[in-house]
Amino acid sequence: MAVGGTTIELNRHRNLIKDEIAWSSSGGGISNYVFQPEYQKKCGIISNSHRAVPDVSFFADPEKGVSIYSSKTGWTTLCGTSFGTQAWGAFISLVNQNRKNPISNIQDKLYQLD
Repeated sequence: MAVGGTTIELNRHRNLIKDEIAWSSSGGGISNYVFQPEYQKKCGIISNSHRAVPDVSFFADPEKGVSIYSSKTGWTTLCGTSFGTQAWGAFISLVNQNRKNPISNIQDKLYQLD
C-alpha cells in the first residue's frame, strides 16, 4: 500500500478552516513500470493501465507535524510520509487484531469503500 501525505489548516480551536490538500513534497502519480492492480481497475481509476499512487494518505506536513508520546522519551513531533506509513501499518494491525480472519490485501477492501 502506498501512503501519500497531506496538510490541513486548523484554527486555534482545532477546527478545520481549509480543505485537506496534498502535501507538496509527497509526490504521487502514475507508475511508468507497475501495471494497474485489479482493485484500482474495479474502481474505474483511469491510469493508462498503470498503477496510480498513493492509495491512501496521512497528515505529513513538517511545518506542523503530529505529536506523539513515548514513555521512554516523552513528547515529540513526527512528520512526513515515513511516519504516515508507520501510522497506517499500526492502524491495520489494530483492525486485524480483533478479526478471526485478518485482512491481508487491505487495498482491495479500501478501494471498495465509498
